[in-house]
Order: sequence, then structure tokens, then C-alpha cells
Amino acid sequence: MTPTRARLHHGITRRSFVAGALGLVALTGPGLARVAAQDDAAGPDAPPAMLLGGPAHSSEQPGPGPEIAEGADPVARWKFATGGPVRTSPAVAGGTAFFGSNDGFLYAVELETGEQVWRYETAAELRSSPAVVDGVVFAGAKDGDVIALDAATGDLRWRFPTAQGIVAAPTVSDGVVYASTNDQIMYAIDAATGQERWHGGLASPTLTSPTLSNTAIFVGNEDGVFAADRRVGESIWPRAEVTGANLRIAEMLGDETTYRVDAPLALDGGVVYSVGLVEEGKPGDDVYKTGGALFAIQATTGDVLWAYVFQEDSPLPGAPVVAEGVVYVGGNRGALYAVSARGGTESWAFAPGTAPFAGGAAIVGGVVYAGNDDRNLYAIDAATGARRWSFATAAPVRSAPAVVDGVVYVGSDDGHLYAIGAG
Repeated sequence: MTPTRARLHHGITRRSFVAGALGLVALTGPGLARVAAQDDAAGPDAPPAMLLGGPAHSSEQPGPGPEIAEGADPVARWKFATGGPVRTSPAVAGGTAFFGSNDGFLYAVELETGEQVWRYETAAELRSSPAVVDGVVFAGAKDGDVIALDAATGDLRWRFPTAQGIVAAPTVSDGVVYASTNDQIMYAIDAATGQERWHGGLASPTLTSPTLSNTAIFVGNEDGVFAADRRVGESIWPRAEVTGANLRIAEMLGDETTYRVDAPLALDGGVVYSVGLVEEGKPGDDVYKTGGALFAIQATTGDVLWAYVFQEDSPLPGAPVVAEGVVYVGGNRGALYAVSARGGTESWAFAPGTAPFAGGAAIVGGVVYAGNDDRNLYAIDAATGARRWSFATAAPVRSAPAVVDGVVYVGSDDGHLYAIGAG
């Protein structure tokens, strides 16, 4: 396909774990260990722009956020219309927002004006958030291709085909594109040439974007949480025989409960944070119960440090994000939770209604920005959980926001990308 340019305009067992699915479960483990700092800026002049703030997916954004006076409402500086829901997270780089739509196009839009620079058509809807590194845009599509486009022109540089569709965002670091796919394979692709460096099999289709440390790659899927050496793709954690999930998680859960991970993992201070759906039994069984759990896992060993169980709630694929010692994660029944990264205790829960927070969040300057299925983008005080302001779109907001230079960029199921700031 060619670009169009327009300047004019996973499983946990033990019945008691889910049956009691109630409140907080504290599990002790080895002390929190630190590993080497995350990768430096991927480009010579600026950090990479990609899902949830970078390869570690902690979602700390460049910022600053909008300065909205108390009692004032934010405004849309512009909104850009596409032909389908916008569920990808925009990558903001070089004065341009790059994002995909379910209409099958990858768009480049000017930050100042909201005008289209170019668009690139794929053969299927785009739910994979793009990454922009060194003047190249990388994305995956449900037609199975990983693509690399020139960020200035939208011209195709290379295409890497896989056997099935791609929903997860690619992660790019040190000249390598890491992509997890629905064909149960993880790929490492040379960012310059599009040639495969290695691939590794996974137990089930993977919907989560790879999370990276300096040496390892972390993903979650229907069978739990996995870690591999990012140079060669070999597993670095022990696996449980029953599910292939992390050994300690499987030991805690038993045989009849599964821990399914559909959201990207977050990495901070040598700890991996994973949120997933806990199911006992299967839909249609006499005994079928669901809940949600957030795990803190030591990155180097796979040891579980603690677990937080959502009370009468289960998570959707909204990723956990972490900043200043707090993990923020959305649940399926209307709440956004703040949980201590050190001990797994709940600090607060923000619940404007019963609709889920399903798209992931962004953290800038003590404010958490998160979209909700009630059609609103919320700005929430990170320390207290108090609502600072909200902005209404015309449909659910399932796009993880990007926050740059006083503006929040976020997609909505109403088919628009919004630029939200002070009036």
C-alpha cells in the first residue's frame, strides 16, 4: 500500500483464591532488587516515542501536562476524524502525532494544526500502537505484517510478514524491533533492514506489547508471564509444568484456576508488574468465577514479591503503569486503583461510575490521565485519587494517552484523535 499525503487540511489456582476474590492478598518474597537503568534515548536527539512512554512501559510521559485552573474545563484544541475507532496510543515525535485507526490507516497529524501530513493504508484494522525511533515509524496490523515507514513521508521502508494478525504494539530498542503476534511467536527484527534476528515460540497467542529491560524481554498471554534473553530469545525464568506461567504464580494458584494476561507489563526498579484475569473454571461450567490480580515479580529471577487481588472486580486489557513508587491500574467495574509498588497495599480507588478503565494511563507531574468507557478522559491527582478535571468525547476512550508540551493526545471510539489542553 502507498501513503496518502495531505497538507491542506494468563492461570492462578486455588479455589479460595478466587472464591474469596476479596480484597488484598499480601505474599512475601525476596526483597525488591534493582537492575541496571533502562535503555537510554533511542535516538541521538530525543527519546523514542512508543506505547506507554517507552520500552519499559512505565508510562511516565515527557510532559508537562495541561495547566487547567481550578473550576475551569479543558478544551479540544483540535480533533482529527478517521473512519473507525481509535484505540491505539499516539506516538508523538518531531511535531507530529502518529496513530492507527480501525479503518485500516496509520496516520501522521501535525500537532499544531491537527492537519493530516500523510496516511498509510494497511489491509486490516490497526490496533497496534506505533513506535517512532530515529525517523522511522514501526507498527503491526491485523493482516499480520510488521511495517516500517519513513516518518516524514509515510513511504514504506520494509514489511515483515507473520502468519497471523498483530494487535500488540511493537517495542523498539538498540536497533531491534520486538513484536509479539497471534501466531504464538515472538520476533526480533532488525530495525534497519527488516530481517529476522531470532524468533521464539510461546504457549498461546500474545496480545501484549513486549516490555524490555537492558537484557531481557517480558510478555504476558493466556498462559501467564514469560521472560527471555532479548539477545537470543531463550527463557530466563523457570516455567511451571501445568501452564507455562511463572513458577511461583503457578505454585500459588493450583490446577483449576488460570491467570490470563492481555495487557502490557510494566517494568520499574527491577520489578515487573503484571495485571490479568483470574478465572476458576470455564464459561458455562457450574462453577465459574472471575476476578483480577496484580502481581509484582522480580525481573531477574521471576520470584513473586506480592499480589493484589481486586475486590469484586476483574481487569480489562488496561496496562498497569508505575511512577514514584505507586502502580496505577484500571478495573472492569468502574475503578482506577493506586497500589503501593513496595508492598501491594491499596492507596486509593477512583470510581466515577461503573464503566471500566480499559486503555491504560499516563502519568505526568503528579497527575494520572486515563480514559474510561463512560466516554471521558479523566485527570486524577496521583497522591489523593481526587478528580481534577474530565473531558467528554462521544464514545468510550480506550486509547492510552500521550502527554507532551501541555497537551494530552488521546483516541476515542468515536473515530477521533483529540488534542486536549487549557482553554
